Amino acid sequence: MPSQPFDRVLLVGDEAWAPELLRAGFARQVDIVTSSASASASASAGAPAGVHHLPIHPHHPQLPTAAYQAACCIGGLSSHLRLERLLDAVLDALEPGGRLFVDDYVGPARHRWNRRTGAAATAAYRRLPAAVRRFERLPMPPVEGDCARATRSGDVARLIRTGFRVESVRPYGGDLVAPLAASVDWSRLPEADFQRLVEGSGVGTGHYALTVARPRGGWQRRFAGVRYRIGPKVRRVFIYEPRRARDLAFQALRGKV
Repeated sequence: MPSQPFDRVLLVGDEAWAPELLRAGFARQVDIVTSSASASASASAGAPAGVHHLPIHPHHPQLPTAAYQAACCIGGLSSHLRLERLLDAVLDALEPGGRLFVDDYVGPARHRWNRRTGAAATAAYRRLPAAVRRFERLPMPPVEGDCARATRSGDVARLIRTGFRVESVRPYGGDLVAPLAASVDWSRLPEADFQRLVEGSGVGTGHYALTVARPRGGWQRRFAGVRYRIGPKVRRVFIYEPRRARDLAFQALRGKV
């Protein structure tokens, strides 16, 4: 918490947090990044005092320059397809010395679940009572819950470091709760089993983390902008397209194409 509320705070993610930021004395005004359609619906419903909706184009986000003392991304990065462009816009929107707060799912993305990444969750699922398991085997990859929306979760930490100097990272578990979210009847789960799942597997650092960072300046800021703009193109040409071609080749050999 700041010693005095921030004058203006940018919120990316769940807009239900906006009144909480005001009530807790974190901000005097909160601007919520949203789509034009959502902004129109919210405006018609009437936003609380101190809360404003800031419509942006999802493919080409543009934000006011150097207008915010802090940006809070609460569950708003792991599922954002054009994450590089969004972070580049947030970088410009922060005042010099401003802070970025990211509280999000940073575990394996939905396309990166496999036997290795899901080993701990699969083992924990097998140990649960049969009465609370919705499926005989844990679906892999999970089809619902936080990690199903997380198309970019594996890139969040790397892309934050591209344009920001990280001050602290606090993992807080969730490596069992997230992949089991939609596969367990939580209302019938014994308290002891619930506590074990909340504590996590102890194997990794957790699938959720709170990150605090400050924007880079000078030539580092300009270089970060270049990386944000060019990086996706380079990765698509040299990583994603070759990987796609490899997968298609394997499917053809197996007679699936």
